[in-house]
Amino acid sequence: MYNEPLKSKSYDKLKEATLVYAERMYVKIGELQNVYGYITKEHFRNVPDVEWTPIDKNYSWGSEEWENLWVKGTFEYNEKYDGQEIYAVSHAGGIEQLFFVDGKPKGLFNIKGSTFTGPGHCVRRIGKNEKGKNWDLAFECYTGHFCAGTSVYENYEYPDMEPWSYRQTYKGVDICVRDEIIHEFVFDMTQISQAIELAPETNFLKYRAMKTMDKVLNVLILDPKSTPYEIWHKSVEDALEITREMFKGQGNSIFGRLCLTGHSHMDTAWLWPASETMRKCARTYSNALALMEEYPEYRFMQSSALHCEWMKDYYPSIFEDMKKRVAEGRYEPNGGVYVECDCNITSGELMVRQFLKGQQFTRENFNFTSDSFWLPDTFGYNGNIPQIMLGCGCKYFYTTKLAWNELNSFPFISFTWKGIDGSSVLTHFNRIHRAPDVDAGINLIKEMPLKETSDLRLHAFGVGDGGGGPSYSMLEAARRIKKLDGMPEVQECSASQFMHKLEEIQDDLPVYDGELYLELHRGTLTQMHDVKRKNRKAEFALRNMEYFNVLSQEKKNENADKWLKVLLKNQFHDILPGTSIPRVYEVFNEEMDELLENYKNATLAYTDKITAKADNKVTLYNTLSFDRNDVHTIEAEGFAKDAPSQRYTDLCGKEVLAIGKTSIPAFGAKVIELSDTAVDSASAFSFDGKVLETPYAVITLGDDGFISSFIDKASGRELRKENGAPLNALLTAEDAPAYWDNWDIEYDALDKLTPITGFEGREVVTDGAVQFVLRSKYSFGYNSSLTQDMIVYADSPRVDFHTLVDWKEKHCLLKAGFDVDVKSDTVRNEIQFGHVQRPTTRNNSIDVAKFEVCNYKWTDISESRFGVAILNDCKYGISAENGNLRLSLHRGGNRPEVGADAGLHEMTYSFLPHTGAFTTENVVRPAYELNVPAVCAEGETSLTDSFLTIDAPNVICEAVKPAESLENAYVIRVYECEGCKTKANITLSRKGAEILSSNMLEDITEPADVNGNTITATFKPFEIKTFIIK
Repeated sequence: MYNEPLKSKSYDKLKEATLVYAERMYVKIGELQNVYGYITKEHFRNVPDVEWTPIDKNYSWGSEEWENLWVKGTFEYNEKYDGQEIYAVSHAGGIEQLFFVDGKPKGLFNIKGSTFTGPGHCVRRIGKNEKGKNWDLAFECYTGHFCAGTSVYENYEYPDMEPWSYRQTYKGVDICVRDEIIHEFVFDMTQISQAIELAPETNFLKYRAMKTMDKVLNVLILDPKSTPYEIWHKSVEDALEITREMFKGQGNSIFGRLCLTGHSHMDTAWLWPASETMRKCARTYSNALALMEEYPEYRFMQSSALHCEWMKDYYPSIFEDMKKRVAEGRYEPNGGVYVECDCNITSGELMVRQFLKGQQFTRENFNFTSDSFWLPDTFGYNGNIPQIMLGCGCKYFYTTKLAWNELNSFPFISFTWKGIDGSSVLTHFNRIHRAPDVDAGINLIKEMPLKETSDLRLHAFGVGDGGGGPSYSMLEAARRIKKLDGMPEVQECSASQFMHKLEEIQDDLPVYDGELYLELHRGTLTQMHDVKRKNRKAEFALRNMEYFNVLSQEKKNENADKWLKVLLKNQFHDILPGTSIPRVYEVFNEEMDELLENYKNATLAYTDKITAKADNKVTLYNTLSFDRNDVHTIEAEGFAKDAPSQRYTDLCGKEVLAIGKTSIPAFGAKVIELSDTAVDSASAFSFDGKVLETPYAVITLGDDGFISSFIDKASGRELRKENGAPLNALLTAEDAPAYWDNWDIEYDALDKLTPITGFEGREVVTDGAVQFVLRSKYSFGYNSSLTQDMIVYADSPRVDFHTLVDWKEKHCLLKAGFDVDVKSDTVRNEIQFGHVQRPTTRNNSIDVAKFEVCNYKWTDISESRFGVAILNDCKYGISAENGNLRLSLHRGGNRPEVGADAGLHEMTYSFLPHTGAFTTENVVRPAYELNVPAVCAEGETSLTDSFLTIDAPNVICEAVKPAESLENAYVIRVYECEGCKTKANITLSRKGAEILSSNMLEDITEPADVNGNTITATFKPFEIKTFIIK
């Protein structure tokens, strides 16, 4: 009997010997013959018909990044190994390879993945060696590309590749058969070793494994290199008889229940562009399908409809195999959405569209409606996801990311998640990115809190981020852990089947109410300004285009779906947050610029149809669901004939006309006659170079360029907090996170914020009856500058800050600070179709963790009779502590996008005091007006009356769009925005229509409550309703 140290040493020897035997699992019987190569940067979807060049071993390729080597060759029947399965082991080079057998994709060689999974991603099955059968094999090999890294302090590099070098060598392709004795022994030993290392002292699995190892040690030749084949191979046979005894039991639910499904988390773009992800999908999904031929128990879960659509468009043979396996119930396209989208920055309406297009694709192509929203890796989960999910046919939610919380461990694994409207979805935190081995079987159950409520855990095993998925070695591990006494009960099941099991005990599960705030990656709310701005502009451009499509009574735009899918793709959770490589953003800017132009041109075409030509007239269309009386700034010649107006050159150098005292009805229009001369009216403002007085406020400007005093006239209140920073103080700090550069803002950056000191002066741009514009210039940092127009209005207390930043800083954070004298323990932050209240206090670790949070168009801090809102047109990150509101304007993260977001960037944010508490009229409507200016068309229209009106101010119409499947029908989506149960009457201008209620997928649910052309509906707090008008 050995003592513990000696046993441990002996087991270490056996582990090393197992690795030695693993190299003997595959026996070489030949090599790829008649080998040809072709080098290209193009992405061919099939073996290309090109001018091939004969190549030999040691052929050098990969002179630069993004390069591919195509290899093709043949292998003929080998009589000696008749009837045996044959395998390819590729040494062609590159980091990933797509494998083709007789012209059809059949799997991948993943060199990176092999470091994680052992040999499983480096060997591919060809088929059975049968007389008369010759094989045509091909390999698409990718050399890789440079990635600057993800951290301030280290680079991300591919293994076995010198930095900046992509030189590869073709070393041949071996054709092998498998030694089944060694194969079984190696995989047995791998799990037995893990059992010794990981099984708890109280589990007899550990001691059975130790005893088995002792027996193996007595028979196995440890150094086969020094022993004749017959002897060492016989020792493996003897050892296998011993190890097989370990796998004649089964797991027991007393240790928990572990459900397995194969999966590969596939980033639509990240450290590679989407064009490369298409190939990653082909490699991964063809591999999953190939493994299903060998492992009949294997199931695979795939979450993004876009990735399936790519296979349909570019790899049809893979797609056809997908369809067959979906019909069998083994391939599960169950993610719910078009892409795994960001859930902070994406608007509520575009989240609905993610589900709409995702569900449409799986319904039309697989006859499958997703019941699960699969979102393992995004950077926060807004509080209205449950309602949107249920409205789109999904009642189950999966994620993993909250395990990354840096301060507070999330208390549950399985629970009922309740959203801000009260909707509830069954939620489970599954695991990804690991193998289904003894390690997983023990630790995934061990880490579960509240084991008295549930013993179930889903393990979605496989290599992810860049694809790969499960290897055959993982499937071998899965087979073994099911047969080990002392392990949890293990079984394969789909994601949907797992939730059915969990649903049986849902009444016992805890309930979590409100948003799932991720305590990490807060910098993604601000990083990459143009990405955020173009996304916001596109969301509202889509809104306008669809409204005018309906108003003009034209058929649905034939390009609408194609354009929408461009927007949806670019809302992926590593594109929109600003955490991808430069190539991704080159494509993003090209696609989004084209998209914005397409929406603009389509909208113009529709307005041309409903606007008659008329000299010296323009029509202002209101695409909002309430009357608007704000200032309308347009590009037009002359002045308004019947309303006060001012001409000036704005911050971007455009000649604009600002028109005041012009009311436009909800979803209606106003015809403006133009004149060569302005209406004679006096200025509404006074300014002595330091003090600016408006009808609403007295604003004192300091020598530092900021607002030293702001007195609200209606209340007489000084709004700057005593001893606080000036209002609109421009604050900077070094912003160098510990690990995730473009992802994180850390608490110490907020502690270091100080006002910039480079105020260079100010000048009056325009002063009149409508508005007053004061332009200020600043320099800061090493070589950056900022120019800002402060705009105050004659008929609104809103103060706008139209801003241009010429950014040249790295690892720097810029905020606009408003330290206001308003006492409230919470602020309201707008989210999708509603808002949440978050703490301004720092009483506990949960409060502290929310030092930077997401707001969509606005944040409000209010007392019972007075408040202040901060509005924005593309700025999502904000901090709020004890009345100090600091809106994040820009940050210079430098990895993986290496430009630190340098360049000229435009934005507008607003300071809005309001008499009375938070209401729709005080905050929500002005935020819409800032983001959705009236649409100006040349000429005049007869369609000036409201297309639609709503009598409840807190009920907002978010979308008017053509119906998806019904001709001559349109859809309206409305929601309650204050958090108050409300009865509303929605009146349509067009009479005689049939009006139906539907879910968000536009599946008709019931007739609406209609009286004539008026819909009467009762809204729960934050409820979303959808109606179809035929």
